[in-house]
Amino acid sequence: MRRLAIVAAVLAGQGCDPMAVCNPYLQWGIGVEVRDSATGRKLGAAPTGIAIPQGGSATIMKTRERSHDHYLEGASDAGTYEVVITASGYRPWATRVEVEPRASSCPNPAGQVQLNARMVRLGT
Repeated sequence: MRRLAIVAAVLAGQGCDPMAVCNPYLQWGIGVEVRDSATGRKLGAAPTGIAIPQGGSATIMKTRERSHDHYLEGASDAGTYEVVITASGYRPWATRVEVEPRASSCPNPAGQVQLNARMVRLGT
């Protein structure tokens, strides 16, 4: 029991929740909350996203459905990324973001860049 407490203390000291080590949602460097810009609500159409690393190939972002919004995640490596979000009936949303390297090999949510994509309807 004492060893477990020591291991937990070491992991906590590295900024890592020992219970979250295997959580796949904590591994991504970019998280994007997607909502309608006019209403602030979840879009009627499911968005898609790509993360394009500087000098690299685009990767499709993972979608995680939540009750109040759409959430996209991607970018497993540090670097500069162009993030592009699209959805039917909305203008594309894009930004450039820097993903910093993590302090440890632990998937730390504090290291994730959080973005808010407020999608504008076509014709507005």
